[in-house]
Amino acid sequence: MKKYILTGAMGVSLLAASVNAQSVYSENFESITTVGGTGLYSWGYDSTPAGAATKQVDYGVWAWQSANSLALDVDADLDLELRPNVDGANNAKMFGVILDPTLFAATGSGTYSFSVDLIGADAGNSRIFLWSANGYDANGSNDLLLDVAEGGFPTYNTLQGTGDTNVAKLFEYEIPDETVGGSYSVEFEYTAGDALAIAFGSYNTSYAYDNLDISFVPEPSSFAMLAGCFALAGVMIRRRR
Repeated sequence: MKKYILTGAMGVSLLAASVNAQSVYSENFESITTVGGTGLYSWGYDSTPAGAATKQVDYGVWAWQSANSLALDVDADLDLELRPNVDGANNAKMFGVILDPTLFAATGSGTYSFSVDLIGADAGNSRIFLWSANGYDANGSNDLLLDVAEGGFPTYNTLQGTGDTNVAKLFEYEIPDETVGGSYSVEFEYTAGDALAIAFGSYNTSYAYDNLDISFVPEPSSFAMLAGCFALAGVMIRRRR
């Protein structure tokens, strides 16, 4: 009997691992595709808004606002981080990306976790933004715009939509002043088919970010049900013996 109990415990352990949070997007910023310029817009914007704009239609391309925005080794650990700004710049600088909805096709709607490492000491205003969007297409009427142009954080809307495009802010997190390193994580609800847009912003600070991850979080009830089925199967096998 001990043998079967041990086998059952091992099976439940393996089952727990199999239904644990499943990463659907991760980025360590060691080798990323970027495009930059003043008034940067993304995903099918077919005209130029007020002021200069750069058109960028590829998912997964990190858009930056100025030469202050770089992927570099901020903390000298031989590992690159994403830095939107430099200390003393006295203005808001952004880094942002739109994620392809197909990244989430296998896991679909449900609860997801967002996590990122925080690098450096925050002496100014640094914020993390996450949006979702649906209803956009490629016909030029229902566009999705990613704007990482310099702007004030209190009224900043990085992701915008035209026509029938719907945009919703999932969260905005302001890193507490003088925070030294650490990490930030939060759970959010995702709807299948939506695009996600991430933006990191810094005002008058050199704060940087690393090891970004978005993972699907299975419902606890799903694990309980699977674990119960596994345990029942183990009992049936022992009885047959």
